[in-house]
Amino acid sequence: MSYKAQIVKAEGLLKEAMLNADFLTLESLLHDQLSFAIPTGEVITKSQELDNYKSGRMKVYDIDIFSQEVNEIGDTITVAASVHLKGAYDTVLIDGKFKFIRVWKMTEGGPRIIAGSSTSIPEEGSI
Repeated sequence: MSYKAQIVKAEGLLKEAMLNADFLTLESLLHDQLSFAIPTGEVITKSQELDNYKSGRMKVYDIDIFSQEVNEIGDTITVAASVHLKGAYDTVLIDGKFKFIRVWKMTEGGPRIIAGSSTSIPEEGSI
């Protein structure tokens, strides 16, 4: 199976893990040295991301992927996905469009996310 095909499959596993707060699957997909920039600008680590799901602070109710680009560069694969996300972080409800950028690295243990970011996509006509 090509690296690109493996990442498309892993992206599906990631989506299901987020929807089900399956932190064991998340743990297997995130690299130990993960750096991920969240919409607030804060950069979080693998342990922080897992803790958000384990504690119930992060809840994802629905993810609708309406655009996804996957690019293979050697053993590194980038994914740019536009999604409509519904969920909650602590007491803040989330219901909007977001752009996720993820950088996957092929490792001996399989594909792992080494870096990424998420940012909100403004509604049409706004900046």
